[in-house]
Amino acid sequence: MAKIAIVGDFSPVGGASAAFAGGDGGWFFGSIGSEWSNADYRILNLECPLVEANTPIVKAGPCLSCYSETAGALSDVSLVGLANNHILDHGEVGLNHTLSLLDQAGIPHLGAGANLSEAGQPHIAKIGDVSVGFLAWSHHEFCIATESSAGAFPIDLTLGLKLVEELRESCDFVILFYHGGVEHFPYPTPEQRKTCQFLAERGVDLIVCQHSHIIGACEVVGDSTILYGQGNYCFNLKGKESLTHWNQGLLLDVDLEVGKPLQVEFVPIVQDTNNGMRPTRASPRIATEILKKQSADSQRLAVPRSYEGVWNTYVKERANEFLYWQLPVGRYIRKALKILGFIRFPWGQRQALKMLNRMECEAHSVVIVAGLKRILREK
Repeated sequence: MAKIAIVGDFSPVGGASAAFAGGDGGWFFGSIGSEWSNADYRILNLECPLVEANTPIVKAGPCLSCYSETAGALSDVSLVGLANNHILDHGEVGLNHTLSLLDQAGIPHLGAGANLSEAGQPHIAKIGDVSVGFLAWSHHEFCIATESSAGAFPIDLTLGLKLVEELRESCDFVILFYHGGVEHFPYPTPEQRKTCQFLAERGVDLIVCQHSHIIGACEVVGDSTILYGQGNYCFNLKGKESLTHWNQGLLLDVDLEVGKPLQVEFVPIVQDTNNGMRPTRASPRIATEILKKQSADSQRLAVPRSYEGVWNTYVKERANEFLYWQLPVGRYIRKALKILGFIRFPWGQRQALKMLNRMECEAHSVVIVAGLKRILREK
């Protein structure tokens, strides 16, 4: 028997940065309960680089970082996942400093490296008498490694399936950290769900989807468990504090015994908004509310018509929002059109179809993405 504890998205920015730079592991892990302290192996996703200088890349979205000359606050962590959309926010310099600090502290890591091959290396741990193979993959968002440049390993079955099969042959259990999905949405996209189910059917015992910053639905495929959103562990991003779901996450208490299916218990964790978003164990009342909502989301996911209804409503809203921001007019006119309900009409059906074709058809989208990267690289 082996016990693993896994916490979610960890970005010690804002009010948490001083405790991290001071190496205060107790601040981050001292109030979440015995499932963490008694575990044989402890894991988290470090969703920002540890930097010594400000070297942000040019990107859309926030550039995160924690200024630190030590990773001592993570000394009780057994494995750090780095495959996420912020790990390259300060370029190769920031990633290299992060790797250096983790190495100096003797903390194993996976999911990012100097190139694609290094980033994709699995981590195999012998925990008691149980061997576990770990993988960490990320979606594309200014962070993916190439054969000649640093970054995170991508969610790509043409690259990852062979790794899964090799671990399945050599390990008792395989665990995948899947950094992807839609932010603030507790359900997987249809493509994400199809990919995760495919991997579960091929022997991944536990798939933990991170990145969405919300506790997501869960489903079991054969003997495998898939969690579509672990929520945040410690993530003090300015402007998000008022979102209830942003301040909640799950600690996964995982039991492993050779010859038996992996077992997972969900332990609700909340961030203390009055204390720099310090992680703490949820009160019994809040924990019950969190688990009740997650159970309802999981039941809805299991009913095709219910899930399709939620998904169709959500994507229609987001598509209208996308059209709103693409209008070639000022924000006041856009706002007036939105209030009047005319957002999609200025485009016309033909223009909307052209836009859809450019995004959906690989012959167009792959070329456009590669071309934009080349243009931006030359600026």
